[in-house]
Amino acid sequence: MSSVKKVSITSYEVVDDYTVYRILVNFSDASWIVCRRYSEFYSLNEELIKKYGLEKGLLPSRRLIGSHRQSVIEERKEALSQYLEQVCQHYRALPHCVKAFLEYQRHDPPSITYDLARHLYSHGDEILTARLPVRLSSLQLFSISQRLVSDAPTTDDGDRTSDVGHLFDVIYCLESLELLGTGNVLSDNRSHLTQNLDLFKSITQLKLDNCCLKQVVFASRLKDQLQALSVHKSISSCRELLCEWPTSECASIPWSCLVKVNLRNNSLASIDDSLKLLVNVEQLDLSSNRIPVIENLQHMPRLRWLNLGHNEISSVKDLHLHLGNVTTLLIHDNCISSLAGLHRVFA
Repeated sequence: MSSVKKVSITSYEVVDDYTVYRILVNFSDASWIVCRRYSEFYSLNEELIKKYGLEKGLLPSRRLIGSHRQSVIEERKEALSQYLEQVCQHYRALPHCVKAFLEYQRHDPPSITYDLARHLYSHGDEILTARLPVRLSSLQLFSISQRLVSDAPTTDDGDRTSDVGHLFDVIYCLESLELLGTGNVLSDNRSHLTQNLDLFKSITQLKLDNCCLKQVVFASRLKDQLQALSVHKSISSCRELLCEWPTSECASIPWSCLVKVNLRNNSLASIDDSLKLLVNVEQLDLSSNRIPVIENLQHMPRLRWLNLGHNEISSVKDLHLHLGNVTTLLIHDNCISSLAGLHRVFA
């Protein structure tokens, strides 16, 4: 996906004393909306004239700016739409400033990887030294995976800071990754993209937020590598994450290195026996779910800290039989009608 299929201005909105134009960008497999005001068109045009030899006079005049008459705005909308079509047709390969204007860096896989490479060229050493997390959208991770099998140039217009080598140097050494699912990030029409975690050879901390696990390719070594796992707004059962997400060959293998697990704010309706795979977990957060009964925690011998707040628990009777070796328990904001039996928990 290297060139725009069609670009047009579909609508506009008058905001205070200026007009914002909604630009529809179409590719063969995606489309998205970009909002720009006239001053941004003007800046783009000036750069194209000075750096890329665009002829003068293509951009509609400034003289009508400030008028909010509908007929004037409609006329300018059509003129600006024609201008964008002329610009896109004029260049065999779109200049970087046009790609930025149309927000390629958020939607076009090659441009996404170039943009990430630029960021990591400047901040990669800091991220790795301080063990900081890198946050990626589903489309960004998909684009990185596609880049491995793409024949696109390794740099964007010869810009050495965009060399994808910077990107993969950091990815292979990265220890902490946060993946944001399509519900939070994407504004185009691609919601089916497969994301592969196998590229990340060194991660020990993983966070999945609003992700569809069926679209995230599991790397089997994660079970022997991850020390901290956070999953939010993504699962309806623990089994879905701990047993069904991994490949069938390793579904019953324990997550041997996990120490901290945060499953807050999902749709969990029970604490199932898949937790027995968390043999070394010391901290478990199951808050803000729909759990009505406390069970199966005795299968976690190293568990010490447990958060069950904001669930639907109604009884703590015989709770001491299900908590195992827990020493810190948070159970606020539930539906508990009686504290009978709670005194036996830490007796």
